[in-house]
Amino acid sequence: MEIDELLKHSKKEIRSNQKLADFFSLSFEYKFGREPKFCCSFSDYDKLKRTLTKKTPETMNTLDRYEVKYPAKKILKYKDEEGIMRRLHAGQADSPFIEQFLKHHNPERYPKIDKNIIELDIKPEKQTVAQIKELIKNANFEELEQYADDERKGVHNAHSERLEELQNDGQ
Repeated sequence: MEIDELLKHSKKEIRSNQKLADFFSLSFEYKFGREPKFCCSFSDYDKLKRTLTKKTPETMNTLDRYEVKYPAKKILKYKDEEGIMRRLHAGQADSPFIEQFLKHHNPERYPKIDKNIIELDIKPEKQTVAQIKELIKNANFEELEQYADDERKGVHNAHSERLEELQNDGQ
């Protein structure tokens, strides 16, 4: 059993089922270095669940293109194309919502929007030569085109070799 599966059970189920309680005890002791207290509130269950379900960059709402400086509790709202009022707290807003909000917001309601929502200039991560070489090994003609202009020696050599292989296989 995985901890994720365990935490799908309620506090009551874990306390009443000996197998679940034993697994919970082992998991909690491993994580916190002490045995859990199975008291009436069973707050150790909440503590373990909070620790294991903390938001990570992968699970958080992504604001990959914007920085929102409004207070997290401020409600951002706009009417979409169909006339439906869309609302969301600034702290919960993701990039698609912000994009629509910027298109359809009421300028009178949000006069300083340009200071409170800033579009970030994010450059894509540059792949290493080793990563590109690995991709080139199995690339076809169309995929190879994107690496044709790369001036790094390792990439250029790998590109030339793969291109030669493909041309020889085609003859």
